[in-house]
Amino acid sequence: MTGMNDLDDLFAEARGQSAEPSPALLARVMADAGALQPQVRSMSRAPAARGFWAGIGAMFAGGGVMAGMGTAAAVAGLFLGFVQPAPVAALTEALGVTALETSYDFLPGIDPLIAEE
Repeated sequence: MTGMNDLDDLFAEARGQSAEPSPALLARVMADAGALQPQVRSMSRAPAARGFWAGIGAMFAGGGVMAGMGTAAAVAGLFLGFVQPAPVAALTEALGVTALETSYDFLPGIDPLIAEE
């Protein structure tokens, strides 16, 4: 049987040895790591040809922003058309534009539909 001194001798021998890898191993590891790194692409490329609407969209940071602006303009136009605030009514009168009747009943009651007996 082995004694306790044999194990202590084995640990002492292991402490005495250097645990540094060889330069050849380090060179192979660095070559593998370099092969797995993403490659740098060239930043110089020809600008893509764009049409008129693509240029306008790029100026406003994309088509989504343009759609939002168009929606906001449409809602504002509907609001001003139906509500007709006093400054807008005064402007139309000053320009000689006849304003439409503002007393439209878009949601009529049910009374005309009920037949009287």
